[in-house]
Amino acid sequence: MHNLRLISTILIATFFLTSYAQISFGGFPTTSHTRALRSADAIPTITVTPDTTEEIEANQFAYQIKGNIDITKESAASIVGDMIIYRLLIHSENAKSINLIFEPITLPDNAKMFLCRPDGGEIYGAYTNKSFAGNIFATTPVSGDSIMIQCEVPIATSDSFTATISAVNTGFDQLRALPAIRKAQYCETDIVCQSESVEDQSRATCLIIINGIRYCSGTLIATNNNPESFVLTSAHCLRDIANDLFDSTLANRSIFYFGYNTPICETNIVSTYEKSISGSTVASSHTGKDMVLLKLSQRPPVDYMTYESGWNIEQAPRGPVTCIHHPNGDLKKISISDNDPSPISFAVDGLSEDTHWLVDVWNVGITESGSSGAPLYDANGLLIGALSGGSSFCNNRGDDKFWRLNNVWDDFSSAPTDMMSVIDPSLSGITRLKGKETYENRCYPLKNYGAFSEIDEPYEYEYGYASGNNTFGLEEFAEKFTSPYSSTEIHGVSFIPIIGEYDEENPVYLRIYSGDEKPEDLVYESVVKITAREYKSKANGFSNTIVNNWSYKENYIRLDSVVTVGKTFFVSFYTDYENRDFALLTTPSETKTAFFKKNGNWEPWSSHPFNNSVGSLLINTVVREANPDGVDNFENDGFITVFPNPAKDKINFKCSDEIKNVYIYNAEGALIYTDKKVDEISVKDFVKGVYSATITTDKGQYHTKFIKE
Repeated sequence: MHNLRLISTILIATFFLTSYAQISFGGFPTTSHTRALRSADAIPTITVTPDTTEEIEANQFAYQIKGNIDITKESAASIVGDMIIYRLLIHSENAKSINLIFEPITLPDNAKMFLCRPDGGEIYGAYTNKSFAGNIFATTPVSGDSIMIQCEVPIATSDSFTATISAVNTGFDQLRALPAIRKAQYCETDIVCQSESVEDQSRATCLIIINGIRYCSGTLIATNNNPESFVLTSAHCLRDIANDLFDSTLANRSIFYFGYNTPICETNIVSTYEKSISGSTVASSHTGKDMVLLKLSQRPPVDYMTYESGWNIEQAPRGPVTCIHHPNGDLKKISISDNDPSPISFAVDGLSEDTHWLVDVWNVGITESGSSGAPLYDANGLLIGALSGGSSFCNNRGDDKFWRLNNVWDDFSSAPTDMMSVIDPSLSGITRLKGKETYENRCYPLKNYGAFSEIDEPYEYEYGYASGNNTFGLEEFAEKFTSPYSSTEIHGVSFIPIIGEYDEENPVYLRIYSGDEKPEDLVYESVVKITAREYKSKANGFSNTIVNNWSYKENYIRLDSVVTVGKTFFVSFYTDYENRDFALLTTPSETKTAFFKKNGNWEPWSSHPFNNSVGSLLINTVVREANPDGVDNFENDGFITVFPNPAKDKINFKCSDEIKNVYIYNAEGALIYTDKKVDEISVKDFVKGVYSATITTDKGQYHTKFIKE
């Protein structure tokens, strides 16, 4: 029997840190980073206890406790300015992670939701009414045994705010929530180790968390002139465990993670999992053939760098065939069979006869629980089906069955309509379609290391890390990037540290500089704030000591505003390197693209005082070519573009919403300019330096920075 009850109020220190998952819009919870307001707040707590005797499925990682927790009634509510702040904590003893299903939920314009760990370890958000579709919101797992919900709602629209938690999902020990690594069997192969011919298809494949409790795999599929985004997977992934029936409502209780793969072959580097979409609806399904086509609640943002797989519905596709998948929720893997697929019946769970492809043996990799729904590609890299199941193991690499795309393509018994009408709405009769980019003007990763680069921890006894904390007074470390574009938009930055943790007194800063031969003008700066506490299995709880959770993790920072630079730019990390434990992984090479700063001066790595063997820092930027007219073509994802940047005489703003007011602040934070409905401003009389701009619209506030030359 599930236990859901209100317990006594506890004291929680409200200092929160920033990270990103799903489509979130950044920022901090109100009062979270203001020193004077970080006194202990009394926050009501609800504890939940799962039924640990329930039957567990192979791809399940969490128990589900159903409930009816009304945030407006159970939370502590306070008024801060023109906002009502609701805070509530959910606790589950010995849980390894907690995620939530909100149903119903209505966030009015300008309302925000944050989810975080009460120890200050993680924060996700801000989520707005653009973060999900309909009145259901499935959240990403937050590690630990407690989760804090903070909702900030304008007083003027508070009557329209609703948020009810219909399910609390608590992770258990056998399978843990993200990040998952080394959960797959030993014979699996990381996609990055064999991605040369399937790099595009890899960007289409996603990890899916269904109903907050189990894993599957899926892929974005290309359409013939349908503007929506669709993920193909297997119908049994949306099976209600309680009654063993297909449940279409689970589509809106699913989260889709893109780009979840290690960046360097045969390393323990954990991939970023910040690129996700919450929610979908069933566009077409046929449970007798195990097919389901899901329409995503929104198009993946351009910085997710997604691809939409092409497909082939011809009757005799040729091998070798390839499967890209997330076994046991692990980092993305690849399996390859040199043989042609052959038609077969898969007589399990009432599936129709003669509806599947047989892969009789894998020459590379296998499939596992969590691989269900993974795409099967023919020799031309075109989608021909998705995984239903099989019996492949490391010591017996076959056989596996994939439902056939050509068998279900124009089956009009599918519901609510046939797949052909969704994917090819003009009913053109084509039998194959090439894959395509989600965005014509796509983003690319720009980095100075590759999938097979050697990684190094440049450390010298008594001196410290050459690329981090040291006793030599080295102040900052930067990587030089040469873009293929004369005008370049930077949308995000990822970095892979050796060590790193958040310290409020000595924070780590991400900085972006323009310049040709060395960093010159600062064009962007933000504080990097991510921490975690290690789970101790023997103690059955979390340590009180903050661990270096940045270590060997690809930490992705989605910029709060797109930064436009020229062909050459620099990305750096700055902190008090003598007193702060932070250092970046590096790779040795003859080409030196790394720089360091000492006594206020930038120097090339060849001049490093105690280790000049480093070639590049493991920093990766997400970039694309800036449009000639400076107009950003993001679609409803909350970004604003400022151009030109740096500026000499005037700046222009391009926003996805109508601009109502513009406020400009100097480096000291003083307001120096304000006007209404202005998208072009003269800065000719501004002194040289970095300026911040706040743009207000009917839907909220946007923040950006620019440089006056």
